[in-house]
Amino acid sequence: MTQQVLSPQVTIVMSVHNGEKYLSQAVDSILAQTFRDFEFIIINDGSTDRTSEILVQYQARDARIRLLAQEQSGLVDALNRGCALARGEYIARMDADDVAFPQRIEHQVKFLENNPEMALVGTPVVVIDENGLPIDLFRFPTDSHEIADLLMRANCINHPTVMIRTKAFCALCGYRKTFQHAEDYDLWLRMSEQYSLANLAEPMLCYRIHGSQVGVEHLNQLVLSMLGARVSARGRRKDGKDPLANEAEITPAVLENFGVTSEQIQDAYAWAFLNLLSLLLKGNPEFGMRLAAQTPQIFQTHRIAPQLQKRAAEQTLDLANHHYSHKRFSIAKALVHLAFALDPQLFRKANTLRLLMKLLLGERGISFVSILKTPIRVS
Repeated sequence: MTQQVLSPQVTIVMSVHNGEKYLSQAVDSILAQTFRDFEFIIINDGSTDRTSEILVQYQARDARIRLLAQEQSGLVDALNRGCALARGEYIARMDADDVAFPQRIEHQVKFLENNPEMALVGTPVVVIDENGLPIDLFRFPTDSHEIADLLMRANCINHPTVMIRTKAFCALCGYRKTFQHAEDYDLWLRMSEQYSLANLAEPMLCYRIHGSQVGVEHLNQLVLSMLGARVSARGRRKDGKDPLANEAEITPAVLENFGVTSEQIQDAYAWAFLNLLSLLLKGNPEFGMRLAAQTPQIFQTHRIAPQLQKRAAEQTLDLANHHYSHKRFSIAKALVHLAFALDPQLFRKANTLRLLMKLLLGERGISFVSILKTPIRVS
């Protein structure tokens, strides 16, 4: 049995709710780290499956694991609780469905030791599917100035890859529940205003895409929270005051009070949805195909304006082109079918016809007519 570390240099924090399917892979990847001077705080957030049984078995074998059980209260409360108990100089995040590279913690500790001006370091990720097979590589900017600039437009730091100086995390009072499902993005924005942030150049985590992730059902709130985080950041940078500091939840009405239009909200939702759909089509094709078939109805439910649906259709074709170039032909076909469902007039545009020739009459000989006539099916 591995002995408990009383004064660890690193505290690894992971929350899990009903994560039995991939939990062992995640825990094993942490216990196999080349860097050994860590404690591993795991918060069991009200799981009702075999999660508790699995974790108790691991704790009996490795005393570095500090297991906490609680009634389900959500990711923000669980992470803040775990981070508040951290004894390490650095806090590293981990998710219960991902897999860390063996040298992840070692490389991040070395980076922070050699760059004392940096408060946080993340890494690129290898995207894997439900079976652990690699399907993509996500890289992020490494320069702190580029990261600070890009953060006002997009989240360029992958949450389960980060290692943070504990003092910096505590100085900012951790995650804020107001920005539910985008609590990490809000923290990065606040942190970037006082500290320098970085990403390593090489991936140190396998990031899993699967159907049971926080996804479509929470996407609307994620988009609202991300837009709210930007409103807060602009306010702080303008006069040092956070305009949303006293809000309990980010709603469309709250955003509209600060100049975010309903069209901007709809546009952000449509783009976020299409990106999520693209990921799911790669990571869980069956679930992704089913979601693609439901997309027009989902857009109608969220009252996506016709002009935004047309823009979304063009973005969908761009995604189809991307997947086709990577030889994911079935995904490309599903996305083209979706694009025409969103905007039946799309084929009238000359640039679209040129793209269709590339997509549909290429090496696989997929015909234009078959795309329009064949419904999306889940095999």
